Amino acid sequence: MSLVPSRRRVSVGKVGRGVLTGLLLLAACSPARVGVDEDARDGGEDPSADMTMGPRIPCGPDQPCPTGWLCHMTQCVPDRGTCCSDNDCQNDTRCSVQVGDGGSCGICLDWKDGDSDAMCKGNGFSATEFKAPVDHCQWPPKTGPAPSARDVVMTPLVIDLDGDTFPEIIFAPQTGAGPSRLVAMSGKDYDKAAERFQTALKSTPRDYAANVLMAKCLAEQDKNPQALEYARTATKIYPQEAQAHKLVGVLSLGQKDPAGAYEHLDRYDKLLPGDAGITFLKGVSLEGMGKRQEAATQYSAYLKRTQQGKAAEYSYSRLKSWGYAK
Repeated sequence: MSLVPSRRRVSVGKVGRGVLTGLLLLAACSPARVGVDEDARDGGEDPSADMTMGPRIPCGPDQPCPTGWLCHMTQCVPDRGTCCSDNDCQNDTRCSVQVGDGGSCGICLDWKDGDSDAMCKGNGFSATEFKAPVDHCQWPPKTGPAPSARDVVMTPLVIDLDGDTFPEIIFAPQTGAGPSRLVAMSGKDYDKAAERFQTALKSTPRDYAANVLMAKCLAEQDKNPQALEYARTATKIYPQEAQAHKLVGVLSLGQKDPAGAYEHLDRYDKLLPGDAGITFLKGVSLEGMGKRQEAATQYSAYLKRTQQGKAAEYSYSRLKSWGYAK
C-alpha cells in the first residue's frame, strides 16, 4: 500500500519469503521515479499529484497522461518502469503481467488498498515468543586487564573475516588521542548453530545452503565425518555450485580419501578455475593416490603462481625429492 504525503511518495521495499531476524529498510525518492512533474515545482498545481489517493484520471489515444505517468487500462498510473514479472519491480510494486524475468512485457504498478503479496504472508506469533537477547561477547572484556582504549564512538562493522559464515564485529576503540587499533570480536556458539541448522533441515532437507552451513559448523567442531555427509548431500542437491565440492574435497583429504577428494576438487576447479589453493590440494590428492607425475604437475603449476608459504615449501620439497627440481 502506498503512502503519499504532499506530493512526494515514499515506498517501502518488498520483503521476500521467510522469517527475517534482522531487517534494514532503505528508502529513497527521485522525481523521475515518483512521478513528480518538475514543471509543477515552480508554483503551479501538479495535475498528477495524489492521483492514487483520489479519482483516477482517464486516458487514451486522444487524452495522454501527465509527465511521469503511463496509460494503463484507460487509467493514468505512475511510471514505475517496465517488467515481465514481480521480480523486475522495486519499491512495493507488482508487475502487470507474469510471463518471466527480464524484458519489458508489462509495467510495474502500485499495490492497491487492500491488496497484498502472497509471498509476504507468514504465520503469526505472540510477543511472549520473543526471547531476551544474550551477550556472547562484550567490550571491554569481562576478564583480563582493562584495555587503555575503551571508548567506541564509531559504528561497528559486521563482516565474516574467516569465511566460516559466522560474522565478526570490527571496531576501533580509542583514547583521548583517537583510535588506537582495530579489534575483531566474535561470540560463536557452534553447538547452538548446529542445533538450529538441524531443525531447519528437518523441514527442508534439500536446502543446499543449510546443508553447506551445517557441514561448516560441524567441521569447526572437528566433527569431520558428519560434516562430510552434509557436504556430500549439498553437492547432490546443487551439483553446479562450487562451494560444496571444495568442502567435500578438503574434508575427504582429512578422512584419508584422496580419490574422493580429487574428484570434487577437480569439479570445483572446472566450475571456478584459477584458485591456486585448489591446484595445491589436487597435487596432495594425486600424491595420496600414488600418481606422482600428475601430482608433480600440480605442484609445479602451484609454484608458478606463488612461492610463499607452507604450501609452496611443501610443493618444492616434493618436487626436489622426486627429482623434478634442484
